[in-house]
Amino acid sequence: MNPYAQNALLKVLEEPPEDTFFMLVSNNLYKILPTIKSRCFLLEVPPLTTEELAKKTGINDPTLLELADGSLKLLNQIKEKKDLVENALSFLKGDVLTVYNIANKLEDLDEEDQRLFLRILAHFVHKKYLAEKNESYKLILDRLYS
Repeated sequence: MNPYAQNALLKVLEEPPEDTFFMLVSNNLYKILPTIKSRCFLLEVPPLTTEELAKKTGINDPTLLELADGSLKLLNQIKEKKDLVENALSFLKGDVLTVYNIANKLEDLDEEDQRLFLRILAHFVHKKYLAEKNESYKLILDRLYS
């Protein structure tokens, strides 16, 4: 919601019609004006766990469940686009020619699929970084205590 729309909403929230109840939903609280937030009762709904997602959808692929990051919508998108997951893994493991070929394929995708690919790729890069970081800590601790 842009700032103009938020200011218009703020006016309604300040002087609501009688017997009116508003329910505002946002996936990014930081984009909401503080003056609007101050007039609201905040109820945070946590993302679904991988177990809840698996139970709800019947999908048991741990990679897809992890990539969904608690989002049923994202899980359904990823499920329909498994080739993007495979391309992201190949991209990270690939040689220069593989990376070049995947980059060319990305050019033909629509913007939504490009964003999904980048989100998947970022997930795998982050996971790899954390694994390497943990391994570094283990090495340091082993050296200190051996």
